[in-house]
Amino acid sequence: MQAREVGAQCLRNWIDRAAQRHPDKLCIVSAENGRAITHGELRALTGRIASYLRGRGLVPNDRVALLADNSIEHLACYLGVMAYGATICTIHVEMNRHHLERILAALNPRLVLFEEGLNLEPILAVTSPPRLPLGTWNGAKSSGFYAAVGQCEARNAGVHARATDDAVILFTSGTTELPKGVVLSFRELLSNAEATADAFGISGADRIYDFRSYNWCSAQTLSALAPLARGATLIVGRKFSRSRFFDHIKEHDATIAAGNPTTIGMLLDADAGTRSADLPTLRFVTRLQRDRLDRRPSRRGAPVGYRRHADSIPSVTDRRRRGTRAAARRNWVGGTRRLRGQ
Repeated sequence: MQAREVGAQCLRNWIDRAAQRHPDKLCIVSAENGRAITHGELRALTGRIASYLRGRGLVPNDRVALLADNSIEHLACYLGVMAYGATICTIHVEMNRHHLERILAALNPRLVLFEEGLNLEPILAVTSPPRLPLGTWNGAKSSGFYAAVGQCEARNAGVHARATDDAVILFTSGTTELPKGVVLSFRELLSNAEATADAFGISGADRIYDFRSYNWCSAQTLSALAPLARGATLIVGRKFSRSRFFDHIKEHDATIAAGNPTTIGMLLDADAGTRSADLPTLRFVTRLQRDRLDRRPSRRGAPVGYRRHADSIPSVTDRRRRGTRAAARRNWVGGTRRLRGQ
């Protein structure tokens, strides 16, 4: 892709295309309670978010800080801010709680949106930027940020953000040293999302289940952006649940599920006895090899429906695996930048 094609307009095009083709198709689904937003509703909501941000005078590279856990509201805000053309700053509250004051000072955002119930009020009370509770998206009963957005007209009010403008700022965990802010441009983020969709073979028929925090780049790229680029459906888990992982896949007919070494180890240790036949829609789980299900015996002699696998993209061809790595190298060269002032 050429750099001129992957500014904020690229993301708006993905949202518009999915809404035009299948307006009533589910776009984001909550794994826990089944709440959902369709592609048509997402287009209308991001249009309202754009009108709201334009009304506040935000321009490209202006920053909106988002302090929230996984939810439809979190993802709609993430997509809406970027589709408008401003910079979304996703902060993992649990991992970065002791550094939030420093992080917000370094960001100097135009607006802070926060999820209520995370005990953020003492920290936010000493910060200067305007702040709003994220609230709930629920039509006329919406609250917080979404109540304010609901008063705005749904229209294409986005600003012209170039491919080189900042799309997202993320922060490292800070477990071994102070968290670092990493800045990604629209080109770096969106090009990699398309390469990921190609490598995983994601199509509009897929339903991707991911419980990982959408404050991290890996979940944003694979599960928030790649499905949107293909008009697929995202099933978002609030957090990892060892007891409910396979239930969520089965209940929502997921075709792809995300995993990581820690959670896969927990699933293996659980010896749940899940077999491939129990998950007929599942094509693969990242870091698990779908075509080797039922081969690993458990400690009690019953087959287990998953096994460890060294590659991060199992059950796709070696050519695609090589293509993903090559695309990642091409699209991320010189891409990660440290946030100034750290």
